[in-house]
Amino acid sequence: MAQHFVDAGAKVILTGRSGGEVENADVRQVDVTDVDAMRALFEESRIDGVVHAAASVGPDQLLPLAQSGESIVAQHFGAKVEGARVLATVIATLPEVDRPDWCVLFSSTSSLLGGVTLGAYAAANAALTALARNENWTCAAWDTWPGTLDRLDGRIGASMAKHTMTRPEALTAFDRVLKHGGQLVVAAGGLGDRLPVRGSVQILPRQQTTTKRYPRPELPQPFVAPGDDNEQALADIWSSVLGVEPVGSKDNFFDLGGNSLIALHMLALVRERLGVAVPTATLFERPTVRGLAAQVLDTNTETEQSWQ
Repeated sequence: MAQHFVDAGAKVILTGRSGGEVENADVRQVDVTDVDAMRALFEESRIDGVVHAAASVGPDQLLPLAQSGESIVAQHFGAKVEGARVLATVIATLPEVDRPDWCVLFSSTSSLLGGVTLGAYAAANAALTALARNENWTCAAWDTWPGTLDRLDGRIGASMAKHTMTRPEALTAFDRVLKHGGQLVVAAGGLGDRLPVRGSVQILPRQQTTTKRYPRPELPQPFVAPGDDNEQALADIWSSVLGVEPVGSKDNFFDLGGNSLIALHMLALVRERLGVAVPTATLFERPTVRGLAAQVLDTNTETEQSWQ
């Protein structure tokens, strides 16, 4: 984004906690939640426009709600909401003539759609959108920007990859957002197949399986055949409840069409066939065949040691 403005001939000041390098931009290691530092920045010279795109999207911050304690929630709200509040506070103290002409806040489509491990992140983005409305600032709820998936560890996989924008698409969309203003949603490929539909959820009978098999969908990672007996047993169970074949060692349960209801059936079968009770939360932490197989092995090892 900073390079986009530089290429357009703008003088750019790029701030962030970790700094960074952008050719011909004034890069500063400044935390947007630091009121004094931000006030000093605005007092140096008039700033024509502000883009607030701070976020916490590392794998350690995107966790199931059961694992998202106060510190995780605080990280998301700090980067998104508290940073925007500081900007609002600082700008409000400036003389009218010195205030920026525009402010654009980066929200996320997760604020509308939610998503596995995105609870705290989605809540922070929803709060950011509300703040932008109160300040009469532009706010866009974006699908996945280029480079975002590179900072994750594959746990969120295909659903985000499917709706990732290319760099030209993202920058063209930003220019249109800046020109249009208001509260906007920028969705790569639309929202029709992602919005919840009332009455579309069916409660399946316990431990329901299917004999039908459909080809493995296109996923971000290549197919890797299951390795040991535990991985093969889990892959067979996943195929039986998801109707997908083959299932790879590194495939994500939710990318294959799994959801919380199917997960309950699948874990019941794991307990029945493998003799191991796996907590539902573990599936969100280890949503691949290989990850869950490691948990099964660990549980079996602990059980054996307890009998010794």
